[in-house]
Parts: sequence; C-alpha cells; structure tokens
Amino acid sequence: MSSTGSGSPNTSDEKTDCASDSTRDGNRGEYAGVPVYRSRDLFREGKRVHIEHDAGTYTLQITRQGKLILTK
Repeated sequence: MSSTGSGSPNTSDEKTDCASDSTRDGNRGEYAGVPVYRSRDLFREGKRVHIEHDAGTYTLQITRQGKLILTK
C-alpha cells in the first residue's frame, strides 16, 4: 500500500485517477475487476484499522504524513 505516484498521498474524497471511465466498472467500486475501497470508508474517524487474514491480524494505519503502513 503506498501513496500515488505524484509524491503526495491521495487522501482526498475525490475519485482516484487510476483509470478512465471505460476501465472503471460503473458505480460498483471496481477497477479492472478488483474491488476498490476508499480509505475514508475503512478508517471512518480514526487513523488505524485491524485486518484479520488467515490466522493473523494486521494493522493498517495512516501516518502523520498521510501515508499508509501495513504491519503484522
């Protein structure tokens, strides 16, 4: 998980510019067949979420610089 290629993280509420409208699958939140989740929906008002995967729990957090870090 990383920031956008422009050097600054994409933390706005706008759509990402990662695909043209023809590649994006309507309003279903998919990009080229892969689900898209907005960080504001995952984090709500916080800066950290926990993700359970297999037998482990991972932490996804937003840094002071607005970047995302995933740790186990």
